[in-house]
Amino acid sequence: MRNQETIRRRIARGFAVALVLGAPLPAAAARTAGGPLAALRQLDDTLLAHGVHVRLALVNNFAANPVGGERQGAGVAGGVVFGADFHLGRIVGWQGATVHVTFAQYWGRNLSGDFIGTANKAQDYNYPFKQFELAQFSLEQKLDSGRLDLLVGRINATAHFARTPYGCRFENALDCPLTLTDITGEFTGFPYVNWGGVVRYQASPGLGLKAGAFEINHTRVHNAGFEWSTKDATGVIVPAELDFSAGRGGGYARHAAVGGWYNSDPYIDPFLNARGKPRAFVPGKPLLYEGGRGGAFAEADAVVWRGGAKSGRNLALFGVAAAPFDARETYVFQGVLGAAWTGPFATRPHDQFNLIGSYIKFSGAEIGYLDDLLIKHGTRRGLSADQFLFEANYAVRLRPGLFVVPDVQYIVNPDTAADPGARFVPKNVLVVGARVMVLVH
Repeated sequence: MRNQETIRRRIARGFAVALVLGAPLPAAAARTAGGPLAALRQLDDTLLAHGVHVRLALVNNFAANPVGGERQGAGVAGGVVFGADFHLGRIVGWQGATVHVTFAQYWGRNLSGDFIGTANKAQDYNYPFKQFELAQFSLEQKLDSGRLDLLVGRINATAHFARTPYGCRFENALDCPLTLTDITGEFTGFPYVNWGGVVRYQASPGLGLKAGAFEINHTRVHNAGFEWSTKDATGVIVPAELDFSAGRGGGYARHAAVGGWYNSDPYIDPFLNARGKPRAFVPGKPLLYEGGRGGAFAEADAVVWRGGAKSGRNLALFGVAAAPFDARETYVFQGVLGAAWTGPFATRPHDQFNLIGSYIKFSGAEIGYLDDLLIKHGTRRGLSADQFLFEANYAVRLRPGLFVVPDVQYIVNPDTAADPGARFVPKNVLVVGARVMVLVH
């Protein structure tokens, strides 16, 4: 009872903090040119006239699991991402060229790892390393009237491939980036950028082609992004994508993409050690697979309703799916479906109501390893290979660039990948939360 009362207090305190952080600015501040956010936008406009575009995202996520998981708990995780785009055409006369620089700093605890057990994050702004990060340093060059776009530098693969434009509207990290391409595909994920390059070519208004190559360097997560040596690189990820679009200039935009990837990095068997024995019970190095492997993905989104020809109110549906070509890694399939409704009420044209659901299929090897760990710690196996994660949220725009977003999540068949010492199968999880977002871009 005392533990339940503590959890209730944490939940109430978390919502109170979220609401205070997201509360409207005082009237006196609002009268002074629209308050701090308006002042930032005015500064941004001034800098943009001189070729500098400033970007800022400050996000704080509160989440608690009053039901399910390994135990109940609550926590706050967040981060600030900021940077600028330097348009060299305006600055030094280099037409079509832009330098992108981004930094990031994160804080907080991981509800999924600390209290639920699953490795799939209920708070997308939680990262295991809290150091100040150089999250992008790249040069972009547009040629042929913008039809050809070249990007090279310290970048990540997940920003450019196998993702929808709607996935990052959610507090969970199902599609921001896509879990399977991030973990099983080893796509370099923000903010852990490595060397890479992307080439885009718009063959026609409705057809685009995109390909990239990115260094795989696992030491990157242990430094702040300022170590640029490739001496610890272990491979390369090469994704490619074919994009189809229609109606971008009209009211009902539609987009679809199909693609795949090749990964040259060696990878380990989740279940077996180098001697072919179950590695949960028999010590030793894991079985290592040499040579390349790959996978495929597909994505589609479409605006299916609009509030008027000039209205920003609309309803969009989206989906994405991905799978590796082999079945020996952590995940063998992920599918995501969702809806994003901007302006659900005529009196609130900038609010957003969002729904998402994700199905993740674990490999037999991964479930076998996690089940063996459960047996090793004195319980019976029983994890499911089929995991479902759902979220509904409502983003309230308090003023331009300032949002408060209460949300609810439900996880069916949570895993124990984030807690190798787990002693029982976690129960289905109810997560309640709220995020505060300050956006200047």
